[in-house]
Amino acid sequence: MNDNLRFSLVLLLMFAVITVDFASKFLSIVVDGALVTAALCILFPLYRKDRIQ
Repeated sequence: MNDNLRFSLVLLLMFAVITVDFASKFLSIVVDGALVTAALCILFPLYRKDRIQ
Protein backbone atom coordinates (compact mmCIF):
# COMPACT_ATOMS: atom_id res chain seq x y z
CA MET A 1 0.00 0.00 0.00
CA ASN A 2 2.81 2.39 0.84
CA ASP A 3 4.50 1.91 -2.54
CA ASN A 4 1.26 2.57 -4.40
CA LEU A 5 0.76 5.77 -2.42
CA ARG A 6 4.28 6.94 -3.23
CA PHE A 7 3.87 6.10 -6.91
CA SER A 8 0.55 7.98 -7.02
CA LEU A 9 2.10 10.99 -5.29
CA VAL A 10 4.98 11.05 -7.78
CA LEU A 11 2.55 10.89 -10.72
CA LEU A 12 0.48 13.69 -9.19
CA LEU A 13 3.54 15.89 -8.71
CA MET A 14 4.75 15.24 -12.27
CA PHE A 15 1.31 16.15 -13.60
CA ALA A 16 1.34 19.34 -11.49
CA VAL A 17 4.74 20.34 -12.88
CA ILE A 18 3.56 19.87 -16.47
CA THR A 19 0.31 21.73 -15.79
CA VAL A 20 2.04 24.70 -14.16
CA ASP A 21 4.60 24.88 -16.96
CA PHE A 22 1.89 24.86 -19.63
CA ALA A 23 -0.22 27.45 -17.79
CA SER A 24 2.83 29.66 -17.35
CA LYS A 25 3.69 29.48 -21.05
CA PHE A 26 0.07 30.10 -22.07
CA LEU A 27 -0.31 33.10 -19.75
CA SER A 28 3.00 34.51 -20.99
CA ILE A 29 1.75 34.37 -24.58
CA VAL A 30 -1.59 35.96 -23.64
CA VAL A 31 0.07 38.79 -21.69
CA ASP A 32 2.54 39.45 -24.52
CA GLY A 33 -0.35 39.73 -26.95
CA ALA A 34 -2.20 42.10 -24.63
CA LEU A 35 0.87 44.33 -24.25
CA VAL A 36 1.45 44.50 -28.00
CA THR A 37 -2.23 45.32 -28.55
CA ALA A 38 -2.09 48.07 -25.92
CA ALA A 39 1.04 49.55 -27.52
CA LEU A 40 -0.63 49.55 -30.94
CA CYS A 41 -3.76 51.21 -29.52
CA ILE A 42 -1.61 53.95 -28.02
CA LEU A 43 0.51 54.49 -31.14
CA PHE A 44 -2.25 54.28 -33.77
CA PRO A 45 -3.74 57.73 -33.08
CA LEU A 46 -0.29 59.29 -33.50
CA TYR A 47 0.15 57.65 -36.90
CA ARG A 48 -3.36 58.59 -37.99
CA LYS A 49 -2.93 62.21 -36.82
CA ASP A 50 0.15 62.64 -39.04
CA ARG A 51 -1.71 61.23 -42.06
CA ILE A 52 -4.77 63.50 -41.74
CA GLN A 53 -2.84 66.78 -41.47
